[in-house]
Formats: sequence, structure tokens, C-alpha cells
Amino acid sequence: MEILHIECATFESSVALAKNGELIEQINLPDIGTSHSATLPLAIDGLLQKHSNFKPKAIAVSKGPGSYTGLRIGTSIAKGLCLGFNVPLIGIDTLEIIANGMVKSNGNFEFYHAMLKARNTEVYSAKFSSELSRISDTEPLQLDPLPENIELGKVCFGGN
Repeated sequence: MEILHIECATFESSVALAKNGELIEQINLPDIGTSHSATLPLAIDGLLQKHSNFKPKAIAVSKGPGSYTGLRIGTSIAKGLCLGFNVPLIGIDTLEIIANGMVKSNGNFEFYHAMLKARNTEVYSAKFSSELSRISDTEPLQLDPLPENIELGKVCFGGN
């Protein structure tokens, strides 16, 4: 299945094309002070023109938590593309995306805390098992000071 992926939960966004679970190409858009509304459509158009034989069967977009404006812009673009291509929209939890990357890059831990910067010393966090089963709901976590109930050596923390 061919899927166009849009990640827009942070100031740095990305778009990617995948077929049958294999990455074809990805473009990372660094935070250069411009809006997702200016950079995402150009990146998507460039990818689809470069891979003109790619016909999306679905559009996947990050659904949060994350930057409200970024999520709103990304979802709007994704919904418009879904209408144009007549394909379904798939919403993917941002923290689940982060946890998946953590497990793939370092699968030696029992638990994974995926985190996304909120404000000051606070992050949005969710705990996952090494099999990516969600153990906790998304919740704010204060990082200063670090919570005392952390099991060192068993837990991996990661995120933006």
C-alpha cells in the first residue's frame, strides 16, 4: 500500500512516501522561521512530482500532541489531499511515532518514555513497552527536577 506521510507536530516537519511499509523517500523540513503552510505543500508537491508513478492509497498525518498550529495546518493539508486523491486519512499518535523510533534504534530497554517538548521544563509523555503497547496515557511530565520513581537502566527516554 502506498502512503503519503505528513509529520507536523513540531517546528521541524517532514513528509515521506512509503510503499508496503518501506520508505521510498523522506524530506525533513528544519525550523527556518517559516510556517508549515509555506513549506509542507512545496515539499509534498516536490516528492509527488519526483515520484510521478506514486499514487497514494492513504494519507497519514501526526495527530498530536504537539504544536497546535502545526497540527492544524498538517491535518488541513492532509484532508485536502484525501479529497483530491479520494483516499482515507490515517491519524497517528505523535508519541507512538517517537516510541517506535526509540525501540527500533535501541531495543534494549523494558520501557520507553516518548516525550514531546511542551513549555519550559514540561513535556508531554507516554510510556510504552518494548512491544510498543501503551502503558500510560499522554500526560504532562515535569523534568526539573526529574521524577524520583524512574527505574534507571530499564527505561529509555527520548523525543524532541
